[in-house]
Amino acid sequence: MDMIKLILKKIADGMILGIGIGISGGIIMSIISNLMYRDIFNEKEIEKIQIKEHHEIKRKGISTFLGNLKSNSDKDIRGFQVKVDLYDLNGTLVDQCNEYISTLASQKETNFKVVCKKCDQNKTVEHDTYKIYINSY
Repeated sequence: MDMIKLILKKIADGMILGIGIGISGGIIMSIISNLMYRDIFNEKEIEKIQIKEHHEIKRKGISTFLGNLKSNSDKDIRGFQVKVDLYDLNGTLVDQCNEYISTLASQKETNFKVVCKKCDQNKTVEHDTYKIYINSY
């Protein structure tokens, strides 16, 4: 009987030790993941992107927005999108388009292209004005 109690105690001790190690490992991995995410997708760095120039081209009912971005950051900026909001004459939002940019190197410039069309219609929603801005994923 004492042997069975000893075996059960060792099993329970092992389970408690395993659970403790598992919880500790989970906490450490969570901290590491959060630090890596903040370094890769840094919201404050996204604010350092400047839209230098942009214009709209309309061809066959499809609006394409072309422009230039400049990074004013000392770090590479990863994971953001160029968004275009389309408005009617009353200032009502009628559509939204975007293009994902994976990386913009520090202190560099790059061109962008956002095509606005509905897949089922193959044309852009009628609009009068637009606004272009940068947003995180």
